[in-house]
Amino acid sequence: MRIICDWEPLGLCLVKAGSSTETIFGFSEFLSGFALLVIVYTITDFKYKFRVSVAPINLNIMTFIFIIFIGMGTLLSQLWVAKEWPTFVWNFSQVVWQSIFAFLFLFIISLWIWFAFISPPKFSKNNYKIFSKKVYRAVLRGDVYELNVISEELNYSLPMLIHHSNNRNKDNIDKHDISLYAEDMVLLLANRRFCKSLAISSPSTILCIFDTLSKSNVVNSSSISILIANLSSELITNKESQLYHEDEGYKSGLLGYIKPLSKSVYGNFRLVEDLSSKGRSPFDVDYKVKDNWDDEQLKVFCQAVTICFESYIEQGCWYQHSFTLYRAFDDIKGFIPNLYELNGSNISLLNSQIINKFQVILDFLRGLIDVIDGQNNAPICFQLRNKSLQSQDMYCKIATLYTECIHAAAYVSNPVDTCWFIQHNLVWSELFDNNNEQSKAQKIIMHKVRRNVYDNILKFGQYPNYRTARYIGFCLNVLWIKSHVVHKKDIGWALRKVVVAWVKQNYLTLFETNRVIAEACLHGGLSFDEEKKAIIKTFQSFTPGKLSEDYFYLINEQ
Repeated sequence: MRIICDWEPLGLCLVKAGSSTETIFGFSEFLSGFALLVIVYTITDFKYKFRVSVAPINLNIMTFIFIIFIGMGTLLSQLWVAKEWPTFVWNFSQVVWQSIFAFLFLFIISLWIWFAFISPPKFSKNNYKIFSKKVYRAVLRGDVYELNVISEELNYSLPMLIHHSNNRNKDNIDKHDISLYAEDMVLLLANRRFCKSLAISSPSTILCIFDTLSKSNVVNSSSISILIANLSSELITNKESQLYHEDEGYKSGLLGYIKPLSKSVYGNFRLVEDLSSKGRSPFDVDYKVKDNWDDEQLKVFCQAVTICFESYIEQGCWYQHSFTLYRAFDDIKGFIPNLYELNGSNISLLNSQIINKFQVILDFLRGLIDVIDGQNNAPICFQLRNKSLQSQDMYCKIATLYTECIHAAAYVSNPVDTCWFIQHNLVWSELFDNNNEQSKAQKIIMHKVRRNVYDNILKFGQYPNYRTARYIGFCLNVLWIKSHVVHKKDIGWALRKVVVAWVKQNYLTLFETNRVIAEACLHGGLSFDEEKKAIIKTFQSFTPGKLSEDYFYLINEQ
């Protein structure tokens, strides 16, 4: 078929542009699609906007260029055909051009769907700068919802982030190096508001962090230790965190039995110790935060320390000095409440924060003993009478903490019921005076506790002081000192024996030289009869409304 040219400039055959009877993607369709795209983007969730913004290619600029090209192309093609402007004989038809523009429009939409829904971008060498910038802006704004979204989205990027941060070449001074950006990102994530978001809404991200750290075997970055410390602080402080839903299994179900988050954060002693060596461990919580903890938060902290302590034994580190656990024990020691505030309180009013915190610490000590007993072979105690710091082990640390609990309980001297409840029912009965046969660990710790108390009593004659007076008062109140009950079947016989000997030999002299301190040695229903030279224990008799008295004569029984 011979083509008739409408124009022949410079020997070129040009014809009038012809229109098509079918419209595939005209300018009106483009405007409708573009308007719909703008509306969808406007109402799109922040989550998908963030994913698109950190894509390895700049989707916003690319979309802007494509939209201009497609819009101008569809408009120009329709105008060209409508005016029948000259075109080459071999040029595409209007339908083909519309198909090309439609394909480009579909392509750009597909890219958005891919990065927003199908394959979210990760922190990588292709996008680390824009990724860091977007996360920085979100953390800086501090919007709770945006932080929750970011904390969940980082689940995909944390392995790469931690890898680059943990393996940064310290001699590399290139400010555009990805590892430098990664380390700054980890330090940015240590922001307390962001850590709070992680603790409350993204436990899976926290699991990802510790899973990556466990696989790396070593922590080289101080930024990571700061992140972990702040994250642990928020996990314990915020009662909406997963840690509060990993209580005993019969209360919390499956999560209470397997404790995924607790064991991930605190259940790897070597990792916790490594983090501590880089600056801060998960137990290094700001003292200003700890000062405001209630008994529930203290309980979660103690549970975390117990989990780490169990890992400490299971990983064969018993004979290794642990700075982390020692500091954690000292922190718990600082939570021992001032029980002297309960002097004069009725026993029915003892359901308070003070008693609850004290009970948490006693439960913690009991839990440590159970952990040691739960091992196939309880760790060896090389020396029962440790005189130097170098020879001390965890048995000594537990015994020292329990001795401090005894001293705290000894502050309460009246009324009788309150004194007995705290000193005997809470302290003595909780750890020692139980019906079960004593375990190896319990025997070792009991011996060290008795030794700590007795060492204090031995110094009392030379340096009279209220602290030792309280220890004596505790022993007299809880164990009593009648000689006919001193036998080895009684769990307190050894301590009672030395207290009996000391009191019989020194109490009268103490009463004559320092009456105030001597009276401080008498708690609850104990009193001293100066005329009979006897310590009297007054207690409720079996006859209602009557009191009974038991005498311990310091010279000769009458």
